[in-house]
Amino acid sequence: MHSPDSITIVTPLAFEAGALQRLAPIRGWNIVVCGPGRHGIVAGLEPNHLPAGSRVILAGTAGGLCPNREAGSVLIADRII
Repeated sequence: MHSPDSITIVTPLAFEAGALQRLAPIRGWNIVVCGPGRHGIVAGLEPNHLPAGSRVILAGTAGGLCPNREAGSVLIADRII
C-alpha cells in the first residue's frame, strides 16, 4: 500500500530501473517499467499503474521524448495529459 504522497518512478527500460529498484524499498518508491517510446510512456502512465495521489517521475537514459533537449536536461511537467 502506498501513501497518497508516494513517489512513482516510471522508466522505459528495465536496465534504467536497476539502481532505482535497489533503493525503492528503503525510500518507499514505486517503480514502473513501462516500455520504450511514446507508446510505452503513455501505457506506463495509465491510472491502473499509478497509486492514487502518487507523484510521478519519468527517469530514463536514452531520451527521445524531446529531440531538442540535451542529455542530462531536467524537465518538470506541470500536467500529464
